Amino acid sequence: MSTTPRSDDASRSEPRLLRVLGPWGAMTVVVGSVIGSGIFLKANVVARAVGRFDLVITVWVVCGLISLLGALASAELGAMLPHAGGSYVYLREAYGPLTAFLWGWTEFWVARTGSTAALAVVFADRLGQLIGPLGSSGYAWARRDLAVLAIVLLVAINLAGARWGGYVQSVTTGIKAGSLILIAVLPFLLRRYDVANLATTVVPNKNLWLGFAAAMAAVFWAYDGWGNIGPVAEEVRDPGRNIPLALIGGLFLLITLYLGATLAYHLVLPMSVLAGIERDPFVAQVALERLLGPAGTTVAIGIVICSVFGALNSNVLTGPRVIFAMARDGLFLAPMRRVHPRWGTPLNAILGEMAWACVLVLFAERFAGRLGGLLGMISGGRYSYDPSKDPFNTLTDFVIFGSYIFYTLAVAAVLVLRVRRPDLPRPYRTWGYPWVPVLFVVSSVGFLGSMFLATPVESVAGLGFIGLGVIAYQFCRPNLVSRGDGI
Repeated sequence: MSTTPRSDDASRSEPRLLRVLGPWGAMTVVVGSVIGSGIFLKANVVARAVGRFDLVITVWVVCGLISLLGALASAELGAMLPHAGGSYVYLREAYGPLTAFLWGWTEFWVARTGSTAALAVVFADRLGQLIGPLGSSGYAWARRDLAVLAIVLLVAINLAGARWGGYVQSVTTGIKAGSLILIAVLPFLLRRYDVANLATTVVPNKNLWLGFAAAMAAVFWAYDGWGNIGPVAEEVRDPGRNIPLALIGGLFLLITLYLGATLAYHLVLPMSVLAGIERDPFVAQVALERLLGPAGTTVAIGIVICSVFGALNSNVLTGPRVIFAMARDGLFLAPMRRVHPRWGTPLNAILGEMAWACVLVLFAERFAGRLGGLLGMISGGRYSYDPSKDPFNTLTDFVIFGSYIFYTLAVAAVLVLRVRRPDLPRPYRTWGYPWVPVLFVVSSVGFLGSMFLATPVESVAGLGFIGLGVIAYQFCRPNLVSRGDGI
């Protein structure tokens, strides 16, 4: 008899999550989760890290293809195990409850909530640009309050049902995709581009390998979120068909949109200008100002506000399903498994996770600075933290390192479950198996090693959170629920 916990047991008398997301809804979860702030804000980080357009475009292509490999493998897992929790479920079935718990632990404390906090900060900062005095340094506290209010608003929408969160996702995804198409074609429509810009260079701020790793960390943030369909798989209709369609189709669309926008930035701005851009004004704003004049500022800020709001909604929609699944397995606080009898949403999981995200919005910058000082003291100066680094980039670096450890393990679960559970029904089987998951795992391990060297403070912090999870698991394990054989 299996002792693996089963958060998907259909025999439970508790209210169930409702399958309300169709094929378009599933696609918008993938695309809308990924298109957030990265493509509009991170091109300057990539330019400073590698210094040449050929390397810039290589980073975007490589990261896109790695993400596509992960999506191809995850499509098999999502279609095979269409239950709330996504990677938590895949890790649980492949490696057991400890590994699954550590992913949920990292999601709750760092990855999902850190991503949510970073997006909320960007949303508030860009909205502050439109409101005048709110954008000044003296009103930083007000912008943090605004970031918290944005999270609270989306919590209210998503508590009312996955259908309502899906509506927000559909509308914002359409606007975001349209905005990237606009950025890609506008230089050609207005005939305001210079091919010579592609030959301009700057001296990278790191050596080649560390620069490439730093650039990949920035670009992976822009691609992050393609796995968000997994946590809401229990709410997708016909998951055996719609989950693979959403993942594979969504990644192809994203790669095309990102390459188009990146090419447009470099056709409009020489490398020295791109590399010299700081946080304000941001990359898309500078490019659109060159193309549209002063109106370009308003257009760019409006695009980012809408884009980030949609990505923020995606996190509120998908993230709490992981701790909801953990609670059903007895690996998290029992109240987190509550489903609202009328709305069909994981009520307490949404409220609990988003409350912690609000704490990160308010205190992440202070925490990062103290952590950097502590690591510097312990290591005798080997690890150092840049105090000038803004909280947005701090949060995104914390998120990516911790997340990719478990993304790698989750994709490797395709290989493990083909051996351990060949009996499971597989409506979709990974194209290019076993090379697709193997290539993803190998490339991800290489990226993680390089990122550790490039951003040691954030990487050590991520590993520290995972280590604390091992201790926490010992307290949660007595509540582990066994639900019988099979899936």
